[in-house]
Amino acid sequence: MGNHQVANSFYYKTMILPLAIFFSMGRLEASLPEEVSSYLRPLHNSAPLEKTGHFDEISHSSEPASAQSASALDEKIQTIFRTFSEKALFLGAGTVLESASILARLGWGLCLMSPWASTIGNECLLLSHVFDCTAQHVFAYIFKRSPSPPPFFKNAPLSQQSWYLNQALLSQIPISSPKEKQLLLFLEKRWLAKSSGFYSSVVDWVCPCFGVSVQVDPGTTGFYARDPGKKSPPAYVKRVEDWKQSLPHPQNFPLLLTRPFDLRDHLPSYLDVPPGEKIQTTIERLMGKIKTVDTIVVVDVTRIFPEIIKNREGWLQTWKAYQAQFIQACKEQAVQPNQILCIQTVQQEEIGGLRLLPLDIHSVKDVDQHHQFLLEWISLFGLSANRVELDRWPLPSNTSIRAPITSFISMPSESKEELIAYLESYDQQWKSSHPQKTLMVKGTLQILKGLFAALSKDQWDELINSPTRSAIAHLSFLKIKHQLKFLAQKEDELLFFEIASLIEQIHADLSTLLEICSPFTYEDFPTIYRDLLTSIPVHLKPLASYGLHTSGMTSLAGIFKAVERMLGKPPYVLYGENAYFENIHAANLVSNARSIQESTETDWKDVDLILAQFNPALKRIDFQITEYRVEAIAETLHKSLNRRQGKRLTLAIDCTFDFIDSPQVAHLLAEFQEEVEKGILNIICYRSGLKFDLFGMDNYCGAPFFMLHNQDIQWASFDSLLTDPVLQTDRLSLNWFCVAYQNAAPQLELYRKQIFTNTRALLNKVPPRLLTNKNVAYRIIPMEEKANLAFIDIKVLGPFHEMRASFLIGGGLTTHCMSGAHPIFYRSSVGFYHPNFTILFGKECSTIRLTLGLDPAQVDLIAEFFAKMDKLNGSSHPKRRTKI
Repeated sequence: MGNHQVANSFYYKTMILPLAIFFSMGRLEASLPEEVSSYLRPLHNSAPLEKTGHFDEISHSSEPASAQSASALDEKIQTIFRTFSEKALFLGAGTVLESASILARLGWGLCLMSPWASTIGNECLLLSHVFDCTAQHVFAYIFKRSPSPPPFFKNAPLSQQSWYLNQALLSQIPISSPKEKQLLLFLEKRWLAKSSGFYSSVVDWVCPCFGVSVQVDPGTTGFYARDPGKKSPPAYVKRVEDWKQSLPHPQNFPLLLTRPFDLRDHLPSYLDVPPGEKIQTTIERLMGKIKTVDTIVVVDVTRIFPEIIKNREGWLQTWKAYQAQFIQACKEQAVQPNQILCIQTVQQEEIGGLRLLPLDIHSVKDVDQHHQFLLEWISLFGLSANRVELDRWPLPSNTSIRAPITSFISMPSESKEELIAYLESYDQQWKSSHPQKTLMVKGTLQILKGLFAALSKDQWDELINSPTRSAIAHLSFLKIKHQLKFLAQKEDELLFFEIASLIEQIHADLSTLLEICSPFTYEDFPTIYRDLLTSIPVHLKPLASYGLHTSGMTSLAGIFKAVERMLGKPPYVLYGENAYFENIHAANLVSNARSIQESTETDWKDVDLILAQFNPALKRIDFQITEYRVEAIAETLHKSLNRRQGKRLTLAIDCTFDFIDSPQVAHLLAEFQEEVEKGILNIICYRSGLKFDLFGMDNYCGAPFFMLHNQDIQWASFDSLLTDPVLQTDRLSLNWFCVAYQNAAPQLELYRKQIFTNTRALLNKVPPRLLTNKNVAYRIIPMEEKANLAFIDIKVLGPFHEMRASFLIGGGLTTHCMSGAHPIFYRSSVGFYHPNFTILFGKECSTIRLTLGLDPAQVDLIAEFFAKMDKLNGSSHPKRRTKI
């Protein structure tokens, strides 16, 4: 589980200098429409925006003219100094890189006189090229003139100026209540926020070299927001520290952020202590629990405390009194303290928390281990607060309501029908010879039209009658119109990545509109999803149920719990060859799990739950991999049903790397329709809706699923998948999936298909030796022809494989793609509109998971790099290094 975190750290410590991107926003305000610019004019004489991330930081200057003149001179001097320091930094970096390039080339020259000329020698040559390419771009950047930012962005990095522009505009919106202020704060934080963002070091410092434009939010990080168990992102850490200040517990007590609901059914070895229960009774129940499990027992003591705690002293007095009796009882019964983890549940508006309560007999090491154990558990099973929930910060108790600095522009006189007509007209007039640009634009237009069409008259009237919400809506649509106009004017001049980056900002405004309009409810999604799925046979439609969870791992947690409730014991699980490694890890934690390839005759008779996936997912790095194939799920089902002789069986299919309306699923359902109708088979199809269902934008959290069984009472435990609030997604994400599935499903399917097609096209261009020779140091794992491909698995074996994977493959891919106008980034997920990679380190080899974006032009570019990579294997008869 820790390999990915180590990979992130190692890669960015070793490859931070060879990476570069550039963004220019010098004429930002000049490019804005008049109505939007009018919001900003009063800010020209304001103090520069501070990097606090709060819209209250903008204030008027009341200094006299002489003081302002002196201040302006001082700012110019500071600007010159910053520019000089930055240029000096880049000059030093370029010099170091060029020196490293010369040393690597010297190594190549020395290798020419050795038996390793075609292997280590070629590695030195490629490394020299990586360093030299980066150095040349760094030197070129030094002599470029960086455009000056607008006055109120002086302290904002170029990559964050659209975020600060949005912040400045939101600061002009009128508010009259704390609720409205909290709304603005949320919209500010949500702008360009992502579950798996960009590394700021790459965007802001390493990169102003390759002419690539990208905009990010100030809190951007490459860490995965869903998985703080590996590495907690800054937004998570900040929220933890802020919340601790208002809680009665000692500051050193760990706090975990969770979904804002009751998690008791999903926590490991959970034991609730009811109010008034005798300590001895609790200890007896605890001992019984310890005898039946081999994990730490989570003891929830929330209800021993009063519901309202007046002060910290009162809380501490209650806890110390209870703790003393509890520890004494544990000693009398010889209960080991490291087997116990006490918690108190807390909640703050739309976020939940678990506060660990260390016992006095716990060592610092025990507390750290308990914290990491529980954090990894809730992260793995998707129970941690998602990114949208992290952004819903409560207002401080001393918050004051301020009037806007300027007058605001009220909601336009156009009706929603006129707004839809504008989008229709733009849709009809859009012309582009680039199909993927058109796909992104058309898909976005469909969602915008669908959003306005979904608003009822009452909802529309409520919107325009609210000064705050109407101003937000008007501002958002003005910005969207501006971006669309710019796209139409510059489409021929802009590269695909530049178009997609501009569309990403449109989606940020679309997210604002979704939040303030929220036309959909939780009851709407099942009908929308049902109408979209033609893969379900007609006779099975009445037996289908539909829902939307917050993540694919959350769906899996719900499935495990439902099967356990049905059986009255942990299930026996078999997982298929394409099961994702996180799914396998989760299954091993909560059940008796085994791979189908290793299963025995007894396993087939005892299995309660089968985890399967048609298309390949990245294997665990310790797997003996020879080829990725389409999983024979039908064959597995027939074998299991025959052995079980009518006993109930659940099949859970991970459809993340498949189409929404999957032909593969359709064939399977038709084949096993009779077993479903008889009540011996329950089929659940779930997917992680991140990226592929978001046009690669990564700004919502959702996992659509459906299940099919004959509705007999024996399957009643699975109703929790539809009703358990812990599993359901947040309101904003719900509205995205409703409007997107209702209005842009064809475009989302084309988006998937194009990425699958690009990946297959690239694999077909891979030099044969990389695919077929198992004895070389650099390999690409082959994949069956009929599989939908979402990634390419690159292996680096032999001595120092971590460094070679980072410098040669990671660095080589980055410089090659950046120089070729197809930016590639290191981000911890799949399905983005741009190419992307991550590195996992194992004992024997390093794995690079490469995913392609939407533009087919990147295929030939990356194929060129694979040809370079093949040369690292030396002659056609290389010496054997290490075998997977």
